[in-house]
Amino acid sequence: MGLASGTSTRDFACQACGARFSLSPMKRIYVAAAVTVLLSWTCIFPLITLPVLAYQGWPYLRNPVVPGAPAPELRFLTVEPIRRCAACGGVAACTSVTRHRSSGIPMGTTFEYRCRGCARTFKLASWGGHLVNGLGAVVCLVMGAFCFPVGIVLWLLALGAVVLSTLQLVAAVRNPLIAEAVKG
Repeated sequence: MGLASGTSTRDFACQACGARFSLSPMKRIYVAAAVTVLLSWTCIFPLITLPVLAYQGWPYLRNPVVPGAPAPELRFLTVEPIRRCAACGGVAACTSVTRHRSSGIPMGTTFEYRCRGCARTFKLASWGGHLVNGLGAVVCLVMGAFCFPVGIVLWLLALGAVVLSTLQLVAAVRNPLIAEAVKG
């Protein structure tokens, strides 16, 4: 099990050319910089950490992210990014992809879509996310059967995981992939 840091590494892709880059959390860069300054008297430690700081900080200088700027449609994906909007029947394009990990282990992917016609947004989870929810529900049900005082809480957690997966599966059926996007 990993220790929750409250930070995440963000992956980006240029929507003009498809170039990809990652931004490390600023907290990680600040801590490494502070340790480098504090241990600069050793002379050898900065030789190791300065290249790491440059590697982590360079993407911030080269690829500035504008806060509050509207997210463009994602054009460079490995999945079919176009779906049919259930509300108006228009085209909904993927605007955000979040890959969930716990201690480096993939836990699924969430795709956020926005309709070009009515600006309605909806989120869908990958099959990996549904699998993780299902396994979590099975574990909670089994543990709840053997742990009487906390069993009801575990069963409620299992019910919540099943309801969440069901709602996202219904949203995926209501907002189907567009056939032209699947072929191409």
